[in-house]
Formats: sequence, structure tokens, C-alpha cells
Amino acid sequence: MQAMYEEKNCQYWRTKIRDSKGNSRQLWRTLSSIMGENNQSKHGTHCADGFAQFFSDKVDSVRQSTSTTPKQDIPTTASHSMDAWAPVTASEVEKMIGDAPNKTCNLDPSANVVD
Repeated sequence: MQAMYEEKNCQYWRTKIRDSKGNSRQLWRTLSSIMGENNQSKHGTHCADGFAQFFSDKVDSVRQSTSTTPKQDIPTTASHSMDAWAPVTASEVEKMIGDAPNKTCNLDPSANVVD
């Protein structure tokens, strides 16, 4: 799923760059977005109305840019239903956690805690 999202992200930016062909201002704006540069902070003052407008514009922009994307058909199966799950006891959970491999390393601050 993560690979699919990464590919969609790359595809989105490639399309934005391709659509900016011949328009250097739009291309620069797109590249600035890719690099994480935020033009909002260069304006100096901020207010609640501007903040709300920014997010409203952002939602509208995302909706517009994804309006032609087909919806994903994710089939629902019985195994994903909460009714299909069996209850477990506390001792079963303790055993599963105890049997799980240790996933920490010396760089993890919680791994250096002494009991």
C-alpha cells in the first residue's frame, strides 16, 4: 500500500511538472512545492481568516486535482469483519508478546532502560 501511495505521489508531481510546460511561473511554483518551500511564511503577518482560507483553498485544490482519479475498488471479505475475530485471553496475549522477536537496538532510548 505504501508503494502504491509513493507511486501515486510521484505520478502526481510528474503530471504537475508536465502540465507546467511552457509556463515558467507555474513550473517554479510546482518545483517550490516539491522542495517544501512555503510562500505563506514570506508574507509576514498571519491571521485566523487567512489560515482558514489557506486550508479551504488547499482542500479545493486537492479535490480539483483528484476529481478524475477513479475510486479504488477494495472488496470486503469476511476475514475483515469484526464478527470473524475470536476473543483471546490475557495469557494468550502475554505469550504472543513474549514470543515476538525483540525489534529494538541500542539507539532506541527505551532499549537502554534497566529494570
